[in-house]
Amino acid sequence: MAAEGFKRGYDNPVKEFKIDSDPVSIRNTALKISNENFDAVVMIVQPTQGSILVKEIRNKFESDVQLVFDANIQTGYETYRELLGDTNILNGSIIFTTPSEYLNDFTTAFTERFEAEPTVGSETGYNAFKMIARNYDPNNGDWIDNMSEDSFEGADGVINLDENGVRIPRLSIGVIENGELPL
Repeated sequence: MAAEGFKRGYDNPVKEFKIDSDPVSIRNTALKISNENFDAVVMIVQPTQGSILVKEIRNKFESDVQLVFDANIQTGYETYRELLGDTNILNGSIIFTTPSEYLNDFTTAFTERFEAEPTVGSETGYNAFKMIARNYDPNNGDWIDNMSEDSFEGADGVINLDENGVRIPRLSIGVIENGELPL
């Protein structure tokens, strides 16, 4: 869904590559990307596959293509750090972030409880469940009204909804420098 939204909002032609979990497939995708003359590569991918893809693009094919990451890199940045060894390989990458002081606490608590890092979207599921539980009312109409008026601190920051029930995001655009995410 995120890829479709990006393609609709971008005014130039887009070429999409589906990323499998197989390292050979990822290497082949990196080769295809490196052989093209792209302005940028937008990464909407799981951290493990993204790490392998970045390593292949940067190290094996010496591509200087601009990398752009969606906000999900935040929940998986430790995976990038672990698999890349040196996150300086990401320097200059543009990222969309959801500024949050709660995300690290959520990631730590999730990892301790489930013995695995949260996958992309885990914080969204947590927030949704928390909203449903906080606002429960046996009367479905009241339950919906309660949720539409709620505001709380979720796993990734303050949760506020617009008039359609869609979360109003706090996004910022930054650049990875010295191997670190922008604050």
